[in-house]
Amino acid sequence: MSPRGHDDSSSHTTHEAGQVRRIPEQNVELARDLFELWSARNYDGFLVAAHPDVEIFSRFASLGGEPYRGLEGVRTWTAEIEQSFGKFEVRVDDFRDLGSDRVLALGAIDLEGRTSGIEIEQPMGWLLELRDGKLVRLFFYSSHAEALEAAVGRSDQDAHADS
Repeated sequence: MSPRGHDDSSSHTTHEAGQVRRIPEQNVELARDLFELWSARNYDGFLVAAHPDVEIFSRFASLGGEPYRGLEGVRTWTAEIEQSFGKFEVRVDDFRDLGSDRVLALGAIDLEGRTSGIEIEQPMGWLLELRDGKLVRLFFYSSHAEALEAAVGRSDQDAHADS
């Protein structure tokens, strides 16, 4: 079952050489589910949809230089969001399947500092890497252009790693 309660055993999978491969629509649906959970601050649901080895490369992580790793890292990341922001809204306007279990999400964040009261609305992009129906990596970008460039760059890196 997906975080929304959808049956993942539907015809959205194909079997090739004994392996199960997710169909692109299912990857986009998983990305939508993840953003809905995050926006609703349903962090327990987000954890269920995350792979145990998940890595979150958020803007908070860049302050410390390391991504949030594993489910405990996700708990730390979400706790920092709650501590830092009275309002933290994520909006995604466009989901793009990139193949190879990768989805690009383009939208914006709208936040208000808990102590400062400063409000910020900023375009954002996210690159999601998925495996076995779970989130494996989540990258944050400060603009749509930066996210699009990173999506192409990571695709090129993946192609070179495979050769």
